[in-house]
Amino acid sequence: MKKKILLTLLIMLLTITVVTAKDNSPFGSQYDESNLALRLAVGGGTFGFALYPGVEYIFTQVDFADGTFPVDFGAMAEGYLGYSGTSFGIGAAVYGTGHFGLSNIDIEYVENLDIFLGIGVGFLGEITFAGISGISYFIDPGMSVFLEYNYLANSSGCIGVQLHL
Repeated sequence: MKKKILLTLLIMLLTITVVTAKDNSPFGSQYDESNLALRLAVGGGTFGFALYPGVEYIFTQVDFADGTFPVDFGAMAEGYLGYSGTSFGIGAAVYGTGHFGLSNIDIEYVENLDIFLGIGVGFLGEITFAGISGISYFIDPGMSVFLEYNYLANSSGCIGVQLHL
């Protein structure tokens, strides 16, 4: 039993070493520095139906682990327009964002994925913590669709489109 555990750990270690080697890194950026994106999403929220218009600016890329793990950093402003049938809700948030692209994986569709997250501050009736996380699929370098979980005084999800200028 101990031999099987040791063999499994050794295989895992070798796999991690191969995957994280710079030339074999699965991570690769979907963005260019100074990339500006306009976005619009629809989803749910405290007020039922919601629209999330926004803009994001990617200002730099940092290569961690000697280029093995590139992360695109940006800033995003996002609005919130919600309607429940009887009342409206209006809010906004600003985030610092990080993107982890999978463009170096040579698997159709997977290489077009980008995982993102952001933390910041927002306003929806009061000043509050704001956070987002999600995944984007790049249709081409100028357009992506995304699924997003967001928190702005409540939790909600949305689906949207992003135009990269």
